[in-house]
Amino acid sequence: MGNDWQFNTPAHLTNSSIINGVYNIDLTSTGNTFHDFTSQTSGKVYVEYDWKLITNDWTACIYPVEDMIYLRYDWLGNITYDETSAFTTPTSVTQINFTQWYDVKICYDLDNDTFSFWIDGIQYITDAATNSISFINSIYFLNLNAPNFVQQIDEFIVYNDTAPDTPQNLTATENINNITLNWDAVPEPLFVNYKIFRNTTANPTTEIAEVGPSVTTYVDAVRSSQNTDYYYRIKAVGLDGQESDYSNEIVEVQLKPDISFNPTEFEIKLNTSSSTHTDNFNMNNSGNGKLNYSINGDDDLDNFGSCLDFDGSYDYVRLGTDSIFDFGQTFTISAWIKPETLIYHGGIVSKVISTLVGGYTFMLTCNNNGEIAAYNENNGWQESNNAGIIVGNWYHITFVLTGGRIYYYVNGEYCGDDPFVYSDNTAHHMFVGNWYIDNAHVFDGIIDDVRIWNLALTHNEIEASMHNELIGAETGLVGYWNFNEGSGNIAYDSTPNGNNGVLTQMNLSTCWVTSNLPRSILSFNPYFGIINAGRVSQQIEMITDGTNLTDGVYNINAVIISNAIAPDDNLEIPVTVKVDYNPPVAVQNVVFTSIDVRR
Repeated sequence: MGNDWQFNTPAHLTNSSIINGVYNIDLTSTGNTFHDFTSQTSGKVYVEYDWKLITNDWTACIYPVEDMIYLRYDWLGNITYDETSAFTTPTSVTQINFTQWYDVKICYDLDNDTFSFWIDGIQYITDAATNSISFINSIYFLNLNAPNFVQQIDEFIVYNDTAPDTPQNLTATENINNITLNWDAVPEPLFVNYKIFRNTTANPTTEIAEVGPSVTTYVDAVRSSQNTDYYYRIKAVGLDGQESDYSNEIVEVQLKPDISFNPTEFEIKLNTSSSTHTDNFNMNNSGNGKLNYSINGDDDLDNFGSCLDFDGSYDYVRLGTDSIFDFGQTFTISAWIKPETLIYHGGIVSKVISTLVGGYTFMLTCNNNGEIAAYNENNGWQESNNAGIIVGNWYHITFVLTGGRIYYYVNGEYCGDDPFVYSDNTAHHMFVGNWYIDNAHVFDGIIDDVRIWNLALTHNEIEASMHNELIGAETGLVGYWNFNEGSGNIAYDSTPNGNNGVLTQMNLSTCWVTSNLPRSILSFNPYFGIINAGRVSQQIEMITDGTNLTDGVYNINAVIISNAIAPDDNLEIPVTVKVDYNPPVAVQNVVFTSIDVRR
C-alpha cells in the first residue's frame, strides 16, 4: 500500500477541508485527480478503497455520500447502513476486526436509485435508495466528533465504468496433453474474475472455467484426438455481473505427428575400463503436427546410491539465496521421501527467512494426516487429496506451479490442485528438511533426489523421469541434489549453477544412508520435449550406468511415450546390457634370462 490517510482528530488531517470533524473530498475541486461526476445523472458510480479500523467509539460514519446514504461502524463491531442523518433502524452486515485491512467497494446506480456494498469481494447489500440520487459531487469521511475513533483509508478509487475492459492479446500454446492460454492483465480495479470459453468451432460460447482477477494464465488439460481445432475466447466479469466484450479469438490446431527412431535396438557392453557408456539415437517426426515425447527406462534394478536421513531434531540442508530460485509464477519441485514419523507440516523444501521470526515465501511439506501441503503468504495452507502417505514407505512427491495454481502429484498420480500466488523474497533461503523457523516443523525421515525446475512439468513428464537419474543439464533444471556423496557436510548441486547444499545440525556419521530406491540404469537427455512437424529429427543421448551392477546380461527397454500413439501403447527400443568385470589378466613383469636366436 502507499501512504495512508488516517482519520481521528483534526490534528491528523492535512491539506483538507475540515468542518466539525468531517473530511470532505470534493470531486469537482480544482487540481483533484477524480472524474467530475456533477454532470453524471445516469449509469453507475463505483467507489473502492482499503479500510482499517484502529480504535472505535460508540458511533461513527465511515462512508457517506450525497443525498444521505451512510455506511457506519457501531460499538458492537458491525458495519451498518442507513439513509437518514439520525442513523435509525440500521441493518447489520458483518463483524469487523480491529487492525485488519478490508477491501470496501460500493456501487451507486443512478438510473434505478439502488446501491450495493461489498467487503472483501462478498456482497452484503443490494437495496433501493429511499432518497433519489441525482448526482454525486462529494465524498465524506466522518468521525462525528468522536475523538477516540481512528481509521485508515488507502488506495481510494472513484470509477464510473460499469463493465470491465476487454482482455487483450490472448495466445495459446500446445503442450503435451494440454493447451496453455496467456493474456494481458486487465488494468481495471473493479472486476471479480475471467471467464474462459472453448469450442471446436469458431466464436466459442461454452464456458469451461473461471479464474481470479490476478490470473493471466490458464492450462486446459485436454488430450485431443488428432487434427482437432480448439477455439478460445475470454471475458472479464465486473462486480455487478456485467461482462466485458470477448477477447480476440485464438485457435490451437492439434495436428497428427508421425514418430520413428533409429537405431531400433542397442547392444551395450560394460567392463572394467568404464562403468558408464553413452549412445545416441534419433527420434524423427515426419507428420504434420508437433510431436510431444518423454522417455524412461523400464527396468526395476537395485542401482543404489546414498541419501540423507533427517532425524527430526532441527537438522536441514541450506541451499542458499541464489536469484535462480526466483521462479516467477512457474516451478516444479520434486523429491523422494520416506517418512519415519508424520509431523505436522514437516518441511521438505522451503524458501523462508534465515532467522527464527517470520518471513515465508513458500513451504512444501508432508502433513501429519498423510497429505502433502503447500503454504504461501497469499493463500495460506492448502493440501492434496487422498495422497495416502504412511510411515515407512517411499513416495515420490511433486509440486507444480502454473497458471496461478499449484498441482500435487504423489508417485506420479495427480492428487488435486489449489490457488497459489508466488511472491519472491530474494533474502529468503532455500532449505531441504525444515522450515528453519522452529523445531516443530522438521521432517523426520529420509529424503532423496531433490529437483527444482523453472518450468511446469506435465503429468507424463513427471512419470517419465521419477525413476531416472538426471544428467544435470536438462532444459529448465535449476537445481538437482541426488545426495550420492555418502559422506561429508556438502550435498553437491549436479547442475552447472553450483548451489551446493550445506548440511546443518546433522550428525555426519549417521545422516548418510544407503538409498534403496529403484533406479533405471538408463537415463536420457533430453528425456522429454517437443519435435516440430515436417521431417524434423531430435538426437537423444542415452547413458547406461553400470554402477553397483554384478556381472551378467540385462534386458531393458527405452520406453517412449508420445502424442503420436494411443497413451497405453508405448513404443519400446530394446537395450541389451552385458556386464563383464572379469576380462583376461594382462601379462606383466616378464623377465627374459636368455635369448636363442635361430636363423
